[in-house]
Amino acid sequence: MKKFVSALLVLSLLLACACSAPEVLTADSPYLTPAPAPTAAPSAEEAVKNAATPEEAKNLMNEYADKGEYALAILAADRHIELAPESADDFCAMKAQFSLELLKAAYAALNETLAADSGRVSDSAAYLASVREACEEAQGALNVQYPTHPDYESAEDVNLVGNAANNLYGVVWSENSNPHDINTYHQGVFAAQGNHMYYANSHDGFAIYKSRVDTVAWEKVCADQAGFLNVMGDFIYYRNYDDNGAIYRVKTDGTQREKLNSVASKFLCAAGEYLYYVNAEDNDTLYRMKLDGSENAPFGKSQVKLWFTDGEWLYFSPSDESGLARQRLSDGEAELVRGAWTIYPYVIGDTLYFLTDREGLVVQKGTLGTDQFEDYWRYDGKVNLYAFCGDYLVASVRDERFGDHYELFRADGLAGAGYFESAFGDNIFTDARGNCYFQNHPDDTLYKMDLENAGYAPIN
Repeated sequence: MKKFVSALLVLSLLLACACSAPEVLTADSPYLTPAPAPTAAPSAEEAVKNAATPEEAKNLMNEYADKGEYALAILAADRHIELAPESADDFCAMKAQFSLELLKAAYAALNETLAADSGRVSDSAAYLASVREACEEAQGALNVQYPTHPDYESAEDVNLVGNAANNLYGVVWSENSNPHDINTYHQGVFAAQGNHMYYANSHDGFAIYKSRVDTVAWEKVCADQAGFLNVMGDFIYYRNYDDNGAIYRVKTDGTQREKLNSVASKFLCAAGEYLYYVNAEDNDTLYRMKLDGSENAPFGKSQVKLWFTDGEWLYFSPSDESGLARQRLSDGEAELVRGAWTIYPYVIGDTLYFLTDREGLVVQKGTLGTDQFEDYWRYDGKVNLYAFCGDYLVASVRDERFGDHYELFRADGLAGAGYFESAFGDNIFTDARGNCYFQNHPDDTLYKMDLENAGYAPIN
């Protein structure tokens, strides 16, 4: 009996313990150690941002590119460039390639959508027509716009007029040239702006080339057979001999080639917002148009020969060169400058120079706005062309001593300064840095003159 009571007592204690309320453990319980909160994995963008070395960024780029995740590969390439700027050449090219892959994928997705949905709609023809219209509207935004890196180094280098008068006058002849047919010879093959020069290279079908002046290294810009080069800002404007003399423009880096008119055009000058040319299909009438080819309309007289513009006036002659006139660009007002045979006019300050015949060829000069002119330089022989190059007067001449050759004179007192006996041509070119050039007719090579020492050296 005693054993039974003891057993009953133990059982009662066990039941009491089982039925009592358990202790509740809270976060601040001294018996509980909190488990660490789970850490979220960094996003792909964060992984790229956190890349600490170029190698790490490169590995991420390759990883994403292999997976076809090109947007992330672009971010990783950018991070590599941030960490190693000297890698920009290679990694910027990779970014462009990744962007192209994204475009290809987008086009593939669009084509898949069209193929699938054209079978779902009730009128597939109407559906496809609407998509085609949307694509055409978006075409402008889908074009790749190549940024232009200008040749000029500052705004002060940008030309206010497209070319110097002497550069426009210069002619390069070929075996089949006819002086009465502008389509058989090339005029205005040289232009300059800032530290660059531009040249229609006769050794390559008069394609346009460019080079720095200080370190000559020619680079092809455009394959068109060109003449009457004018350069202003980012564009070269020119007469395209391959297209019946129509006027074109192309950026100085060779992009954005555009046709600006559709008529045979003689001569070309650029100034401000306009191009000026002679329309050979409209009685040799003077025309002008905006630099983009818009607002193309007659601007002056017919049967004219265009010489040059100084940015304020446009100088021209009747087709027979029997006089010289000028027309103000701002309002179109024209006035007669001289009523006798006049060629190769130049304006320096307020002084006009020109070549005429007064019992022999003579360069005369006079103050603009007057009719008083005096002899400046007379040559006992034929003057093919003359130009002012800094302190010198350079002339392409023919005489009994040397035949055709170049002769140099001091511009102030016209003292003889030398001659190029074995070189000649009907061109004298200048750049914006004061250098002088010519294209030698015997070998069709472009030479740079050394005026101080009466020498010259080839540069192409």
